[in-house]
Amino acid sequence: MAASKLALMAGAVPWKPDMRGFDINQRSADDLVNGIQRIAYEDGEDLVALAGFRLGGGRALAGGSHLSFHGGVSVLHSTGDDHAVVLTAGESERLTAERVGTWGQGVFGVTWRSGAGLETFAEGQGDLGSDYDAFAGRVGLRLRF
Repeated sequence: MAASKLALMAGAVPWKPDMRGFDINQRSADDLVNGIQRIAYEDGEDLVALAGFRLGGGRALAGGSHLSFHGGVSVLHSTGDDHAVVLTAGESERLTAERVGTWGQGVFGVTWRSGAGLETFAEGQGDLGSDYDAFAGRVGLRLRF
């Protein structure tokens, strides 16, 4: 059975493996030049493999409202190039930034939808790896008609 069609139950919460596969990223940017000063970004490629699981659920509330949640955990591994920038102002200096090899990513969100079409949501995401961490959040409001 394909992973995308596999759904399992943990108590009353459905969850399923999240085998998203691969992401291929290519980067390219023009040089920034001002007189004798130049910032040159080196082109590069990155292949990222992703695997994890997702879960979610919901509950009907009084008055036609609905509360749902979703979450997931993934492990990502990058096999691409390190990032490099060359700075030139008479002399040249090459600055490199090592890519993050393997890191984990977690996401959790909740959504409340009223019977009248108003929907609010909140979501948080965290990425953690060796010498790397990033956190993001978003909240929003939708009016469906």
